[in-house]
Amino acid sequence: MDSPTCNADDRQRELELEIERYREATASALGQLEWIISYFLKIGKPEIASVLNRNRKRIVENVRDLELRPD
Repeated sequence: MDSPTCNADDRQRELELEIERYREATASALGQLEWIISYFLKIGKPEIASVLNRNRKRIVENVRDLELRPD
């Protein structure tokens, strides 16, 4: 029979892995967003790029706030 500590440790590891997956997905999505912002600038659509860049900045701020929030 597993001890409660072992189960808690396993659950903690699972949560840490899940958090890391979300961090990687966030970084990937932000990279894609940066690429498309650059693309819109290159094709002469600065208004669209500007709106997307504002959204990107807000997302980065929200992510930063979440990481600084105590559990």
